Amino acid sequence: MIQAVILAGGAGTRMGGQCKALINIEGKPFITRLIETLARAEVYNPLVLTYEWPLRAPDIQHLDDGGQRLGTGGALLPALPKLADPFMVLNGDSFVPGLDYAAVVREFQRRKEEGMAGLMVVYPDIGNIDHGNANFVSGYITDYCKDPLADETFEYVDAGVFITTPDKLSQYAEGAVPPFDLSVIYTGMIRAGVLAGYEVKTVPYEIGSPEGLERYRQAVREGRA
Repeated sequence: MIQAVILAGGAGTRMGGQCKALINIEGKPFITRLIETLARAEVYNPLVLTYEWPLRAPDIQHLDDGGQRLGTGGALLPALPKLADPFMVLNGDSFVPGLDYAAVVREFQRRKEEGMAGLMVVYPDIGNIDHGNANFVSGYITDYCKDPLADETFEYVDAGVFITTPDKLSQYAEGAVPPFDLSVIYTGMIRAGVLAGYEVKTVPYEIGSPEGLERYRQAVREGRA
């Protein structure tokens, strides 16, 4: 069992400024479907980091960012006292269908004994809807760049699932001032050679764009998600 920390504080600019995690999908907010999926995989104790939380769900913790955009990395800092050891960070607008979360946790625990500070789930860039932003070689993430216009070649895509511990988060966020992206944490770990990777073949569902939203809605209607 591992804690789920769900990032849901994005501006949602491609979706008209609405909170993507709260978009209704066939009668349920996306984040409700995500948390149900995680619970079936024994990923519990969800902590949602957000700037708006109208849902009445007493079993779900949430931490409001006070109306400020802290970035995906900066949002984790106020949450430090609530974070378990280890914890799993997930995007509040996507999930990887069929991911064996227990296997990912076991791999992190194994790699942690080798000195790894974190583990990122990635999938191959095969010309799908996302741009490559990571390189994965022999079990390690060796490069990462969030800029889709970067003049670099990346063979993998960040799947939006990352595991680390509170002490390592503090270590690799030291000196960073919000707002800042999780890529700051990733880059620090990569430079130190301590960011492990876990490869999956499945392209995640994401609702951060109209096209991705329709793809997911169609999968729900057809019983594939």
